[in-house]
Amino acid sequence: MSDQDNWTTGFARPYFVGATAEERWEYGERWSESTFLKTSSVLEQSDPPDIVYNHGWMTASIATRLKDRYSVPLVSHVRFLDFDDAEACWGAAIEPNRILERERQGLEASDAIVVSTKHLRDLISGRYPHLTDKISIMPLGIPYGQYFPGPSASKVSAFRNKVAAPNERVVLLAGRIARVNGIDILIDAMPQILLRCPLRFIPVFCSVATHTPIWRAMAQKSPRSATTSGVPLPG
Repeated sequence: MSDQDNWTTGFARPYFVGATAEERWEYGERWSESTFLKTSSVLEQSDPPDIVYNHGWMTASIATRLKDRYSVPLVSHVRFLDFDDAEACWGAAIEPNRILERERQGLEASDAIVVSTKHLRDLISGRYPHLTDKISIMPLGIPYGQYFPGPSASKVSAFRNKVAAPNERVVLLAGRIARVNGIDILIDAMPQILLRCPLRFIPVFCSVATHTPIWRAMAQKSPRSATTSGVPLPG
C-alpha cells in the first residue's frame, strides 16, 4: 500500500480491486484505532451512550471497547459475514484468518445480533451454534415508495424494450457478489425456471471486480447451465 493512502477516513483502496486479506486487516486496524479515539473524545464531552451498535468486523473492536468502558449493551447488525465472503470474493484462506477471528469476537461480545433474513440467521448459527439464542430476525421494512419514488412507466417500458424480448420477464438484480446473496443458487436454478417461463436475468454487480474467484465461477457456470442468452454478466 502507498504511504499516501488515507487510513483514517472512508473505505479506501483495500476494499476495492487488488486488496489482499493482509491489506484489509492493516487498514481495518488503523481505521479502528483512529475511529475509537475520535469517538471517545466526542463521548467525553457528552452523556454516555445507552447502547452500542456494531456493524461489521472493522467496528467490532471499537464496539467491544465502548461496551466495556460504559457498561452498556452491544447490538450487532449483520448484513453479511466475512467468513461467507472471504474465499469467494477475496481468494483468502478461510482458516486461519484474523479478519474472521475479529468478526467472531465481535459477535460473541454482542448481547444481541440482528439480521434481516432467516437465511443469514442460519448461516451464523451453522458456523457459531452457541450464538443462536442471541439472533433476532428483523426485516428492514422501509417504505421505499415514500422516500424513493419509482421510475415512470415510460422509463420502465423503455428499459424492458432495450434488454428483453416482449414475452420475457425481467429480473434485475443490483448488488455485490457474495454467497450470502444466493447468486450461484439462482443461476443453478435457471434451467428449471426457463422451462416454466421466458426470463431475462440481469445482474448488475457492484464493488467486486471481474477477476475475483466467485465472479469467474459465475461466468463459467452460466454457459454450463444453458442460460447464456438469459444471463448476461455485464460487470
